[in-house]
Amino acid sequence: MNTLSGGNGSDAGAALLLNLIERSLLSLRGMVSLLDAEHKALRGGDVAAVKHLSQEKSAGLLSLQALLIQLRQRPWPAHIPANELLDLLDRCQEQNRANGVLMNLQAARRQSGSAGLGLASDGYGRQGATPLRAEVRTLASC
Repeated sequence: MNTLSGGNGSDAGAALLLNLIERSLLSLRGMVSLLDAEHKALRGGDVAAVKHLSQEKSAGLLSLQALLIQLRQRPWPAHIPANELLDLLDRCQEQNRANGVLMNLQAARRQSGSAGLGLASDGYGRQGATPLRAEVRTLASC
């Protein structure tokens, strides 16, 4: 018997839930790598890379949001900890915050006459926060 379900009838639902969780984890791991690459590009002043990574990040966020919508439609099993999801979200939030600081420093340099990257700091919420973290915390506490 599947440990997620109460019987064979819900095995397909349990398998789908496990698949959604795994896809969410993969998506978050990919986002961590993307944010790390973005940080490196920001530090190096690589405008082309930052623009490209920003587009990838936007697409990744849309994909992750779609996964989380699907996850919200299912009850979260109490025996499956959401720790890894939350840890990855925390890491994404912290790296996004750090990237936002670098982006804002570039903007300040540009305004003071120094050469900056020439990029807007859109997409960097307060403290690097995104609504995704709140959504996963909500899912895990249900």
